[in-house]
Amino acid sequence: MSDAPANSHFVLTVRCPERPGILHAITSFFVEHGCDISEHQQFDNTFHGQVFLRTGFTGPPAGIPVERLRAAFTPTGDAFQMAWQLYDASRRPRLLIMVSRFDHCLTDQAGR
Repeated sequence: MSDAPANSHFVLTVRCPERPGILHAITSFFVEHGCDISEHQQFDNTFHGQVFLRTGFTGPPAGIPVERLRAAFTPTGDAFQMAWQLYDASRRPRLLIMVSRFDHCLTDQAGR
């Protein structure tokens, strides 16, 4: 169990060519940076030779900013030709909901 604050939850998503050592490199990165994996999903597309990963983890107790984690992960991503994203899951995304004053959508469904 990690001593990290509850609000330092991150998610790493990865897509890369399949080859040995990918999961080891990722989990070693987490260990080296004091992170704790809370969830992990993996899908191997053997037809196309691709691996897809999504890993949720809590940050280190020192509270490393997401920018520093991204910079630190870049060499690992480069070594395995990864297309990856690392983001702070505790930050709420900006959201815009748009509605119309016209009832055209409401009446389309009401008549069925």
